[in-house]
Amino acid sequence: MSDEAIGILVDVPALSRPFDYLPPLGHDGPLEPGTIVRVPLHGRRVDGWVVGPGSGTQASLQRITKVRGIGPTEELLRLAQFAAWRWAGPLTRFLKASSPEHNVLSLPSVPAHAPKPLKGSLHLPEPLDEGATVVTLGAVEDPFDLVLEVIVNAASRPGSVIVATPTIAYAQRLAARLLRSGCAVAGPGPEQWSQARAGWPVVVGVRGVAFAPVPQVASVVVLDAHERTFTEEATPTWSAVEVLVERARLAKAPAYLVTPVATATLSFNRPVSVAVGSAGSQMWPKVTTVDLKATDRRHRLLTEPFVDAAREALAEDLGPAAVVCLYNRTGRAKLLACKRCDVLAACIECGSTVTQEGVRLLCPTCQSARPVVCAGCGGLAMKIVRPGVSRLAEELRALLQVTVDEVTAAGGTGAPGARVIVGTEAVLHRVRRTRLLAILDLDQHLLAPRFSAEEDALALLVQAGRLVGARGSEAPGMLLLQTRQPDHEVVRAMENGNLLDVLATSSERRKRLSLPPHVAHAAVRGAQAAEYGAAVALNGDVQFLEIEPLEGLLVAPTFHILCDALAATPRAKFTVKVAVDAESI
Repeated sequence: MSDEAIGILVDVPALSRPFDYLPPLGHDGPLEPGTIVRVPLHGRRVDGWVVGPGSGTQASLQRITKVRGIGPTEELLRLAQFAAWRWAGPLTRFLKASSPEHNVLSLPSVPAHAPKPLKGSLHLPEPLDEGATVVTLGAVEDPFDLVLEVIVNAASRPGSVIVATPTIAYAQRLAARLLRSGCAVAGPGPEQWSQARAGWPVVVGVRGVAFAPVPQVASVVVLDAHERTFTEEATPTWSAVEVLVERARLAKAPAYLVTPVATATLSFNRPVSVAVGSAGSQMWPKVTTVDLKATDRRHRLLTEPFVDAAREALAEDLGPAAVVCLYNRTGRAKLLACKRCDVLAACIECGSTVTQEGVRLLCPTCQSARPVVCAGCGGLAMKIVRPGVSRLAEELRALLQVTVDEVTAAGGTGAPGARVIVGTEAVLHRVRRTRLLAILDLDQHLLAPRFSAEEDALALLVQAGRLVGARGSEAPGMLLLQTRQPDHEVVRAMENGNLLDVLATSSERRKRLSLPPHVAHAAVRGAQAAEYGAAVALNGDVQFLEIEPLEGLLVAPTFHILCDALAATPRAKFTVKVAVDAESI
């Protein structure tokens, strides 16, 4: 047994450099980079990863306590270093994303892989030998043919095809279809990590599949690459799309970003091509627009055009979920006002808006309660200015005289066989098909306080449109949009089934206003945000813009300049959180 020192990176976020250890007693042979081990550190035992030979002397070195099992590949060690630099996060965060949840001591054998010949009409554009290509298609077009074509083309090259999807249900359905087509697929599940590490030809998953431990990458496909689910919301705010593009670049393999919405971020410095055989506007949903300015205000969101369309859909479709209503506010009422004097109902303790529960007004902020009495005139009756999902469900139940279910991220009310479903965006993940999908207040999304509001609204409309099907199909559903901006470019684009103009306008606007992706940015939050921002600005062509006393924005011409400046500034001295490419600004 050799007693040469081994470099170990311990699973402690604050420690970013490797430490030297001796091999465990009784261990024969070398320890490959990526192997997961257990080591002593300051009187306790922690996990770690082998990163290579040690660099120090053997004097007074401690021994590795235990070899836990197989870990990420050497390529993933380099990828984790890139991700830690790119999103200013601890290296261990990305190594853990590359590692199995449980010890893996052996790998399964790779099954037979014989994808069936292509029979579909949808094909990839002119392929690139390497680099990322954005492939566009209609919102309701099935990208399965494109995925299968990538797999067939990659069969002659060594390595695995990594396919990323926005949701786990999507990944499960796609993996099942690929299995029926003769592909050997490592789909979502407890065995996926070991299957990918063994080199199965196809690996399908959600955001975490970006760090799938395949020995070699042959091709990369990202479906619905515009979806925000590919970006981690918590810091570090890493993007699975960018990680997979970098993996493909390092492997000199092609990457295809498939999407109906070629956003400014996706298409920045990348070629954009339409899928060969795409039916264009015919593969977008049928859209009807309701101008809320022209409707009776007493009806609020339950307008006459909506009610007429709902009754027609219920008459044509006798099954469950014939009508789905999307409204992103939970509860019974989010804003109340006095019927007599029109003064908004607010908490007398903290000033926050209150909700009505029976005969009491409750404050969700400070939890205080008081009788239903107007603080301005003493009136005893309140009107709902801004209803919530629960209130809308009650009104729809009385108006349409059918069973209504309420769906939010917390779950549904469990109404069996409900003909109408009303809920937040969570409803789009609970229903597969409907006759009428009504977005009761599209302005919530179009006017959201973030620079990506329009693109986010388009992504929502694409997802909603898939529930009603394509215009011109045998039994097309309808997407009903209620807005006070019927001439908005996003609304017109959905009506025409052509997003090219609105996306080009959005990209040009971002460039003119120096917004991402034409500049790089990072949100800084914390007690020492200003001090940290000033320190980073000293290390390169970076500006710090103070937004609030505890929040600011770092801006640089490119992400290379920004990330180098962040890496050169020790963060341990400051109490801050850094979110590179934060979507909420």
